[in-house]
Amino acid sequence: MSVEVAKRFIDRMKADEKFAKRFMECRDPYARRAFEESEGYEFSSKDAKEARGEGKIGLKYWSGDTMNLRTTGLDR
Repeated sequence: MSVEVAKRFIDRMKADEKFAKRFMECRDPYARRAFEESEGYEFSSKDAKEARGEGKIGLKYWSGDTMNLRTTGLDR
């Protein structure tokens, strides 16, 4: 698990609308974790928090080990 992997995931969520939409279609933390892993991203919530720099990239909070993107505008 890695901060770098979490950063790549966040960057892809911001850059790839279709990817972000597929992620947001996962309605529970287990489905989101399975999606992340199926796409080659494996990181902990601690890694994610460090990757986001405590809100510097616009992510407000994480749900379990996965992101909740409703506060970022990426859920549209």
